[in-house]
Amino acid sequence: MTAFERAEILEKAASILSDKADEAARIIALESAEPIAFARAEVARTIETYKISAEEVKRIHGETIPFDAAAQAVLATQ
Repeated sequence: MTAFERAEILEKAASILSDKADEAARIIALESAEPIAFARAEVARTIETYKISAEEVKRIHGETIPFDAAAQAVLATQ
């Protein structure tokens, strides 16, 4: 998967969460017993994190190599 494909996934996740922000905030508030304003702020921060990450992933340099075949994880190196 290319960096741009990963960016598209993060952008789509941000878009979906943005469309369902109120619902997500209500769920967070109910599950954590925190004020809805805090939950809305948490959702907004998450959306921003996805958007920023989508842009940053395009600038990652280095080579992606297998790290742990059993866990199928990867490690990016320069």
